[in-house]
Amino acid sequence: MRRCLLILGALALLALAGCFEPYTPPYVDPYPYSFTDSSKPYYPQSRYGAMLFVDDARELWIYENNTGIRYPQESARLMRGDCDDFAVMLACYLQEYFGYDTFVLRLTVDGTGHECAFIVASSSVVNLDGCYAAPIITHRTTGAEYYPVDWDRCPWWTWSDPGSPVGGMYEWSDLAGNSQLSAE
Repeated sequence: MRRCLLILGALALLALAGCFEPYTPPYVDPYPYSFTDSSKPYYPQSRYGAMLFVDDARELWIYENNTGIRYPQESARLMRGDCDDFAVMLACYLQEYFGYDTFVLRLTVDGTGHECAFIVASSSVVNLDGCYAAPIITHRTTGAEYYPVDWDRCPWWTWSDPGSPVGGMYEWSDLAGNSQLSAE
């Protein structure tokens, strides 16, 4: 009996001391890298870092119709805008920070303007495996292939869509900060 009281007393003391509190794992930031948050390191300057950046941008981006095209740094800070802001931001960071050849394509899909970033396929940053009829561009002079980097891993548009498939290829810097241009 005495042993039982001693055990119950020890258990009561442990319960009061908080030893039976459930374990709460520490918070782990799902987006530990950034180009605009000074409390986080920049993305690793590697193929892996570029892939993380593209995945994070797709996950965090909020569509917001606006006029003009923002500068890439503003788009990265806000993580919102329309397709031209997204395309220019991706093309800028993939080219200037990660060192891959990119361009922005202005096109018309079903009568609506759309802009998409393209990256040289040899970078291996974009994986189009399993994508149906992905729009791939081959450079006329070099023969290098370029893959689309759009909202989704597999673009929802193809070259067979009605309308003008190619409205022009541009460097991101030719479009960034232009208050008059818009895909719409």
